Amino acid sequence: MCGHVLGALAENRLHRVLFLSTGALMSQTTFLQGESIPGIAHLLELSSEQEAGR
Repeated sequence: MCGHVLGALAENRLHRVLFLSTGALMSQTTFLQGESIPGIAHLLELSSEQEAGR
C-alpha cells in the first residue's frame, strides 16, 4: 500500500481510494453450539488534496 497507493495519491494519479478489511469474530463456544458467526469490517478512505478541494 505505502509504495504504490500513497505514491499515486501524492502524484494525483489516484484521487480517492477505499480499503475494506473484513473478518469473523470466531469463538469455539459459538461454533460448537451451532450459532451464527458475527462479522466485522473496517473501512479506510484516502483522498488526494486535489479531490478534497472539489
